[in-house]
Amino acid sequence: MLNTARISAVALVLVLGGGLAACSEDKSAEQKAVDAVCDNRAALETSIEKVKDDLTAGNFGDANDELAKVKDNFEDLVSSVKDLTKERADEVQPEVDDLKDTIDRLANADNFGELGSALDDLGPKLEAVVKAIDTNLDCTNAD
Repeated sequence: MLNTARISAVALVLVLGGGLAACSEDKSAEQKAVDAVCDNRAALETSIEKVKDDLTAGNFGDANDELAKVKDNFEDLVSSVKDLTKERADEVQPEVDDLKDTIDRLANADNFGELGSALDDLGPKLEAVVKAIDTNLDCTNAD
């Protein structure tokens, strides 16, 4: 009888321990998704600033090269938002969706007029994305 009780106690500890491990793995996966969104948001901001800096300095070839990175960084952001829990994704998805058309216009600009117009429109939309992500995902603590 004593052996049966010990076996039952060990089994209970293993089951409960496994349940706790699963919970911490879920949290870890969620935190990894949050970290990815925060990192991708930062990479997008950096690449957009690089385009602006290159244009200001007259480095049009570099600005054009950087536009491809802007598009790639935006696609990475969109992808990482999909890895968030539904509730968290719903908090930032509208702003990310709103930014898509402007990113497409920026990446596909055929002349300086189109590029300048897209950059002008980009500022407020990017600010809205940054605010939504930083507020809802607390990127300041995402490490």
